[in-house]
Amino acid sequence: MICFDFKGFYGVDSCCGLDLIQIEGFTLVVCTHLNENRGSSVTGFCDQLIKIIAEKFSLDLDRVIMMEMLPEDHRFPQNVWNLKTEENFCLVTFERKSDDPSALRNPFWTPISPEIAEKLILGDNPFGDNIADKKVIR
Repeated sequence: MICFDFKGFYGVDSCCGLDLIQIEGFTLVVCTHLNENRGSSVTGFCDQLIKIIAEKFSLDLDRVIMMEMLPEDHRFPQNVWNLKTEENFCLVTFERKSDDPSALRNPFWTPISPEIAEKLILGDNPFGDNIADKKVIR
């Protein structure tokens, strides 16, 4: 995992953990929330973040699967009660805007089990022939 720096909302310095994993012709993009991030969150900025990552690494969004990972004990800066989180994994998909194909909208998070997440991170395909259904653009 690398620490990926990006400009979030209002140009604020932000970062997330980033892994790019090849799985049967698709690129799994794993974005991990980091405690040191004081800018835009992966969740809040996901529609822009996936486009920034795709551009930086020359990825075709039609061949990308996005996974958002919230590590155990992650603490959001806005969390005034300093509550701890449990480990959480979701696949994230978007719709394209019909009037602007480069714009993504309506993010949808599909929770997946730690076992499925581990298989994906190891480069395995737990979805078989249905892997194309998990790509970023739905």
